[in-house]
Amino acid sequence: MKRGIVVVIVIVAMGAVLLFVAQGMDKALAAAGKQEAVVNEAAAKSKPELPDYSAIIRAESMKIYGDKIEWLVFSTTDFAEERGLIRKHFADSFEKAEAITKQTVHIAIAKADLNNDGRQDLVWKLIHPFYHGASTSATLGISYYDDSDRLNHVGHFVIKGAPVGVRASDISPWKELIVDLKLYRWDGKSYKLIVIPVETLADEKHFKVTKDVDDRYTIRIFDEEKEEIYFDRPLTRPTVTMYNDNIVRIRKVYHPGNSSSEYYDIKAKKRSDMYDEVLAENGNRVVYISFGYRLIIRDIFDDKGYFKAVIRDFTPLPPEEHRKAFLKVEWEKPGAIVVQYLAGPERRVVTEEIVLD
Repeated sequence: MKRGIVVVIVIVAMGAVLLFVAQGMDKALAAAGKQEAVVNEAAAKSKPELPDYSAIIRAESMKIYGDKIEWLVFSTTDFAEERGLIRKHFADSFEKAEAITKQTVHIAIAKADLNNDGRQDLVWKLIHPFYHGASTSATLGISYYDDSDRLNHVGHFVIKGAPVGVRASDISPWKELIVDLKLYRWDGKSYKLIVIPVETLADEKHFKVTKDVDDRYTIRIFDEEKEEIYFDRPLTRPTVTMYNDNIVRIRKVYHPGNSSSEYYDIKAKKRSDMYDEVLAENGNRVVYISFGYRLIIRDIFDDKGYFKAVIRDFTPLPPEEHRKAFLKVEWEKPGAIVVQYLAGPERRVVTEEIVLD
């Protein structure tokens, strides 16, 4: 087999269309991943008719990245020798997947010269329910053969599994990958996501927030030397502020009525847990509503630090409205908080001082 770069794409034929609705094209991306998997698994034709959702994703991708994109066509029957090498290399993983699910791992392969060396490299998909997440249907991994014909793997990242395209790069002999409306560029070691911002929402000393070309958002946090120490790409617009001189507060809204907050200590380079519906903060403690409709007071960063759960007859409300049951949560004196809340189905207003032992 000729040496070359192998781009590994792990995809599944999902049992139902996953319409993960967020913003922009997420619904179409999820459906395209489903339809692409079905087409590849069938492999009835070398160039199957383009599914509707795939056409949408391709059209939107070309609006963003131009029309000089080569869209890859996959086969589950061609390239038998390469398929055998892939199956041999991942034998342990495939055997585990097949033993658990009692289903065969199918491999769909396409070819493209990724690094312009005149040799056809491989892009391949694994079609099997073992390889997917809740909101994704594929994992993209990069592998290459060295001078000794040894296969080297240099990283993985998850994708929804919509059509995969390649295009020439203006800054590198390596082609760029386009998948899920995202651009991936070779950095000398592996393919990395290139975030293309269209609007800057916040640009402060220790953090920057942008809205990106794919309708997602990017949060970056920097230390005192301006080195990036935190990176996240939420689906909805986040609120990022400084809690104090050293701690950044990040609040994300997942759907109306529900939010989660986390904290990042710049000096300690430490990330907190996620806290649902934060109601108050004071020093190193946070008050929030937890699963089960409980009021929790705990240390922000220390899992083994202070923790107190408060269970009362809070007015029964749908989960997305739990926050409405708490009218006031304040630290009015050291060692205690004052909570004013709605109680019982009749919505009695109760004010209570809770001592923090």
